[in-house]
Amino acid sequence: MDIQVSKLREDFTDKHYLITTSDNIILFLRAWEPPKKSNKAILILHGIAAYSGPYEIMGKNLSKLDYTVFGLDLRGHGLSDGKRGDYPSRKRLIMDLTET
Repeated sequence: MDIQVSKLREDFTDKHYLITTSDNIILFLRAWEPPKKSNKAILILHGIAAYSGPYEIMGKNLSKLDYTVFGLDLRGHGLSDGKRGDYPSRKRLIMDLTET
């Protein structure tokens, strides 16, 4: 089954960012922002075969405590590009996090 995540992203209306990595993969980054600008941030990373969506309740609640919260869909997961469920290497994961 060929999943077209780019089509799924078109329907997503909540605050998010699309980050293009150095190897041209688009990573999907959800954002839950506090009412006032904050210099405190949290990055939520999901587990294997998951995505950032289930962390929405946590993200919204932490944003009420004055944190800017981000939830990253790792490559091949959720609304990010890449081979579904792929985990290319630890080095690539670190590069993706650095580029995010």
